Amino acid sequence: MLKAPLASMSEPLYAAFRIVSGVLFAFHGAQKLFGAFGGKVTPFGTQLWFAGVIELTAGILIAIGFFAGV
Repeated sequence: MLKAPLASMSEPLYAAFRIVSGVLFAFHGAQKLFGAFGGKVTPFGTQLWFAGVIELTAGILIAIGFFAGV
């Protein structure tokens, strides 16, 4: 049976992809909440503010591997 060329690297690649996507997701939330990275601060209690909170917390949880089934 043939093995895929990157089969031995599947776990590190999965971890790198998870960390990078989680950090990017968190950066997007920080941009909405704090005006970081050239964004505007959204007013408290608006729909965009709640989206920023969800993006920031979910991005951090994705980056650290919360519920990662490895």
